[in-house]
Amino acid sequence: MKSSFARKMVVGMAASAVALGAVMATASTASAANSSACTRDDTNHWAYSVDLSDAPLREGPGNDYRQKGTLEGAHGFYVICSAVNDAGNRWYYGDLENGTRGWIWARWING
Repeated sequence: MKSSFARKMVVGMAASAVALGAVMATASTASAANSSACTRDDTNHWAYSVDLSDAPLREGPGNDYRQKGTLEGAHGFYVICSAVNDAGNRWYYGDLENGTRGWIWARWING
C-alpha cells in the first residue's frame, strides 16, 4: 500500500499536470508519454484487474507503445489520470503496486 507521502506526491503531480492544461498525446511515433498526456484527472484511486490475465503496462496510451510491465490478475493499479487515444480508447496512467509507472487500457481494470 502506498505511504501517505507517496500519495501526496502523486496527488501533487496530477494536480500540476491538470493545472498546466495538459493535452492528450497523439503519439503517432509511439514515444514514451508521461502524465502530461493526461486529459482527465481521475481523483487518484486504486483499481484492480477485471481479468485474471496479465494486463500490459505500457509507456504511453496505446498498444504501439513499448510494454514495461504487467498488472497481474487481482493486483492493484493506482490511477492518477487518463486520456483517450487516437483509436478512441481510454487509457489510465498510474502505478503498479511495485511502483512501476505507466499506462493501462481501461478495459483491463475496474477504473
